[in-house]
Amino acid sequence: MLRTFLKERRDDLEALYATRNTQTNEVGRCAFLLPMFGLIAARARRPLAMIEAGASAGLNLLFDRYRYDYGPAGSLGDVASPVALAPEIRGDAALPIPDAMPAVASRIGIDLQPVDVGDVDAIAWLRACIWPEHIARLELFERAVEEARRDPPEIVRGAILETLPRYISAVPEDTPVCVFHTATLAYMNRDDRARFGVLMAEADAGPTSTGSPARDRTSWPDYSRTPGSPARTTATPWWWPTPAVTPPGSASPPTTAAGSGGARNARLTGRYRKVLSST
Repeated sequence: MLRTFLKERRDDLEALYATRNTQTNEVGRCAFLLPMFGLIAARARRPLAMIEAGASAGLNLLFDRYRYDYGPAGSLGDVASPVALAPEIRGDAALPIPDAMPAVASRIGIDLQPVDVGDVDAIAWLRACIWPEHIARLELFERAVEEARRDPPEIVRGAILETLPRYISAVPEDTPVCVFHTATLAYMNRDDRARFGVLMAEADAGPTSTGSPARDRTSWPDYSRTPGSPARTTATPWWWPTPAVTPPGSASPPTTAAGSGGARNARLTGRYRKVLSST
């Protein structure tokens, strides 16, 4: 059946592989982001300038428009929001649920292939990248897209390592900056992951050749990784400036080794061609 399908749709599939990469915008990750953003906002005591590295359609940039239910740990957000997240809480650690939704001074995303939520074809591709049996994820995605269409976040096209310093520098000096990603480092090769860590460290150190501004930085965990280290793929915040306070420690997130998106796509294309050649 698969071979028949591939043969019948060969031209369409080859065009698809030549123009598309695996891309998702997992809204459920906001349930992990919110406690961290709350801790950052509590320490900064000012609205945050949010910058997402690898934003896709920017749905996670709109975290403050969603409703969160953490069970006994508490709930937060607009009860009328069509986007409601109720994550499963495992373990007995106390969750740092903020008392109020973190205030946002500005928000912008950076992506090599930004997705316009008004582009029906682009959204259809994001939808197609969700596993078909993940019905709840699909429904959450659809509701988040509709919410985003009311007032979409700004997403700029660009390579993260080259573009990010400029947008950090553009934030007013008295506004705390929060840079975050959710899975972007998994799609970078090892050298680029190390460069990303250096970029964050340079933003801490002061004006540099990258154009990063002078900011005091406190962050956790430390993702200034050296070549050869695995990617850490859970949500990661960096922020400037904050008081000299060390956030509470937490267990290290799971690690994963992965190549670039382009390399992964090439492997998939090779497998597809192998199936065709055997028919």
